[in-house]
Amino acid sequence: MPFPDCLVTFSSRDHRKNIKRTAEALEAARKQIPRQTGLVILGCLPPEFSICSSHVFTPGPVDDIIPWLTCSKGLIYTSLYEGFGQPNLEGFSARIPVITSNCSSMPAVARDALSR
Repeated sequence: MPFPDCLVTFSSRDHRKNIKRTAEALEAARKQIPRQTGLVILGCLPPEFSICSSHVFTPGPVDDIIPWLTCSKGLIYTSLYEGFGQPNLEGFSARIPVITSNCSSMPAVARDALSR
């Protein structure tokens, strides 16, 4: 892992994964989170996405997400639309905190975890 404390998110070439706003939110929160916290973006990036921070690491597509999740401090999955939202379940399975959006299927998938 490139950062001692990292948050993981998933991307695709599709804009629905909300990667640009996720990276912007991390930068906006920089004063409230530990300085060494980084964002690891797994998967393909949208064509126009440009990395605007030294705190963002993009290894590209990976075959196994479990090591990335279990070594991270949490998962950020703020997709604007998903059919199911499997990454949320992967984060829960890895026993890490999950930050997710409240649209599409995400509230149904994360429902029981919201109260804990």
